[in-house]
Amino acid sequence: MEPIITNEFPKQPREIKWLAVSFAEILAAYSDAARAVDPIELAPAPSGIVIDDHEFDPVSGLLQILVSGGTDGIKYVLTMWMHTESGQKLEHEITVKVKES
Repeated sequence: MEPIITNEFPKQPREIKWLAVSFAEILAAYSDAARAVDPIELAPAPSGIVIDDHEFDPVSGLLQILVSGGTDGIKYVLTMWMHTESGQKLEHEITVKVKES
């Protein structure tokens, strides 16, 4: 059975915030590892929110994404793919919910 990971992150419109996404369970379920070169691919961010940077730790399987912007009351879906040593391209999505508090 494929692991299912759901991630929804709160964010305020003017925050610049790191979001953490773990690929460890997915990689373990497939007995696979992230490929050594360019393991992470990020889709372009939807209009209104910005992906400023990202970092991936291949040992822990942790992807960190730095985001900024966004409009109060809007949910943004960010899509990413993990490329593995065995040639798989595993898709994952997170939701960033922007709310002024």
